Amino acid sequence: MTPVSIHLVAITDPAHAALRVPPIVPNARALYKRHMRRTATSHARDGSRRRPEDLTPREQQILGLIWSGLKNREIAVRLKISVKTVEAHRATMMKKVRVSNTAQLLKAAIQDRLIPIA
Repeated sequence: MTPVSIHLVAITDPAHAALRVPPIVPNARALYKRHMRRTATSHARDGSRRRPEDLTPREQQILGLIWSGLKNREIAVRLKISVKTVEAHRATMMKKVRVSNTAQLLKAAIQDRLIPIA
């Protein structure tokens, strides 16, 4: 049996653009566009439109508990969810708000009026 070697080469020359491999799924581009239209026009449960970077009601609830000084474990016990879920919500919020720590998250939440300060 003869060994076979496969070499993958990036096509950088525009003249070779026609050599691109067709998608495995037929009509993949049309399916993707349809999915993106549905996602873009999806509505929240109350019928109002939400931008993807808006915090979900659960994230807002967790943000309020972070603001009140609770640790991840305490939030998990109070909401009857796992600590990993709380950590995932916190990470998602920080990604949406584009911050890297909890202090910045809370500061941004105050500035964007996500947390009512009394």
